Amino acid sequence: MIDSWNAIKKDEQERAIAVEVKVSDWFYRAILANELLTINRDYFQLRKPLERRLYEIARKHCGDGPAFKIGLDKLHKKTGSTSTLREFRRLVGKIVDADRLPDYAIALADDVVSFANRNGRDPPRSPRRRSPGCR
Repeated sequence: MIDSWNAIKKDEQERAIAVEVKVSDWFYRAILANELLTINRDYFQLRKPLERRLYEIARKHCGDGPAFKIGLDKLHKKTGSTSTLREFRRLVGKIVDADRLPDYAIALADDVVSFANRNGRDPPRSPRRRSPGCR
């Protein structure tokens, strides 16, 4: 996102205390077009890369809407996972069971992954889902 930066003011120890940053053109255009999504602070508490990627996909496709569904094989491709589909299914199942994604409930049933916004609506039900509903 950052193309370059320059220290425009330094302290006595030559540490930068004021910088000028040039963001990439695509990022700048996205800002002007209001095409950037906010990220919940709790996203940064997610420790597993797959959890983070699933949150990013839910945020993009579900957004503030009620729900988003995607086939497991397509989700596997979207995440860029190098694991086998069988292993990916197991990993997603563990994330479903943990139910830690901020803003979204996640469910897995019949190789379809469902994301539901936790804004008061009931999340999708699946046999793997053990945690309570939306907050």
